[in-house]
Amino acid sequence: MLETARSLEEQLVTWQATLDSDIEKVLTEEQIAQYRGSQPTVAKLDVTASDLEAFGLEVPEADEETESSLNADCTDCYYTYYYGYYSYIYQYYAYLYAYYGYSSTGSFYAYNAYIYNYYANYYANYVYIYGNYAYTYCPNSTYAFYAFYYSDYTLWYSYYGYLYSYYAYYYSSDINLYYSYIYAVEGYTNSTYANIYASECTDEKVLQIGINEISKDQNKGFYWDYLLYLPSDVNNKNLLIIPNNTGFRHNDIEVHKTYAYDLIYWRKTFADSLKIPLLVPVFPRPDDETDGTISSQYLGRGTFETDIIELKRQDIQLLHMVDDALDRLASDGYEFSNKVIIWGYSASGIFTSRITVLHPNRIKAAAFGGHGWSIAPVSEFDGLDLPYPYGIYDYESLIGEPFDTLEFSNVAIYSFMGAIDDNGWGMHWYIGEGVDPHPFYDSFDQKFGTTALELMNSAEALYSTVTSNASFVLYDEIGHDITEKMDLDVMDFFRNNKE
Repeated sequence: MLETARSLEEQLVTWQATLDSDIEKVLTEEQIAQYRGSQPTVAKLDVTASDLEAFGLEVPEADEETESSLNADCTDCYYTYYYGYYSYIYQYYAYLYAYYGYSSTGSFYAYNAYIYNYYANYYANYVYIYGNYAYTYCPNSTYAFYAFYYSDYTLWYSYYGYLYSYYAYYYSSDINLYYSYIYAVEGYTNSTYANIYASECTDEKVLQIGINEISKDQNKGFYWDYLLYLPSDVNNKNLLIIPNNTGFRHNDIEVHKTYAYDLIYWRKTFADSLKIPLLVPVFPRPDDETDGTISSQYLGRGTFETDIIELKRQDIQLLHMVDDALDRLASDGYEFSNKVIIWGYSASGIFTSRITVLHPNRIKAAAFGGHGWSIAPVSEFDGLDLPYPYGIYDYESLIGEPFDTLEFSNVAIYSFMGAIDDNGWGMHWYIGEGVDPHPFYDSFDQKFGTTALELMNSAEALYSTVTSNASFVLYDEIGHDITEKMDLDVMDFFRNNKE
């Protein structure tokens, strides 16, 4: 295990060699142009033991005498505490010197280095506290779960603290930012060790507290990986689903996985507040014609028609992921309903709206926003047939069974949007192979409108013609954004509609 941890130092060297390309992943082109300037020539920094000695530091080494006196079951707890403590110390100095550097330079990078290193220090505090408890009370690994939980946060923040500290020094040569970089690197390294050992010192569980990456399993019916976040405190019977939304097309699934990780890191606090596990699928969005038909991250009509097995019926694939997650949770002693609550915004809001209509028997509550048109639970309006994904005119031919109006009426729905959202909601969706869509589009636009506000009002009117438990909410003076008020309202909605 220690060799595994040490090998991560080699990864730091690799990352350092590619920082110039990484910068484009973190910042916009405008930010790069603004802060790069003449790009001064600065040698790549290589943190060595002598660098640390100059600051009165040493690379932490395990105390062999203490290690040998420990029960074998406690060794990992000891290392969790040990490296958690050093992570806390290093991150403290990293954010302190980043603050000094920001005060003297006003650098965008220094400010971000200060923020990320501050939060890394904040969470590292909990890692070494719970690591100490784990070391003291092992083999009771409850505390190790908490140490691992907080080390997950620490690792994420310290990584970006390390990156921004480097950028800050690279473009300003301020000595305080050099110190911040040195400390941040060591903070990140020790955070990595703490995370590894905390994950080892746990009960034999199928799932760990924190983020679990579950590999695709064709035998179980899903062809893409998914992420499952397990909070330390679970008190809910419904699994939370948030479909991934990369926001653009790309053929590399690792790009979509990166954005899925960003999403689950962002929404962990949402799941923590609801005390509920969170599942995020890693669905692709290929850069080819399938984006207009299958629309993988929108759950387009083409998913029913395609012969590409990996892209076929991604609604069913998601439900298979849910079933797999429920089995894993059950193996660890958790009991959940087979009905989920699902939340989505923008493209994932469209996905959420559609899967709610397709499978109301698996949905307890659904919240979707920033999506324009909500697929209507009606077959036609004013002489215009509404095929999927506009309505349920051809539902039975696609699904193989009639639309269950009773199950749908039991699903709690919260549809929301900013009143000035103008994110291109006049777009038209693919309605079937060999069908001339233009007469339909012309008639649809005339009857229902093309702006977000018009489409939402029209969908609400159609929902009012059937028995449903749907609410439609507009947020004044808000565009295509998720506000704190929206989040709080959605959380209240889920709290009031859980099992």
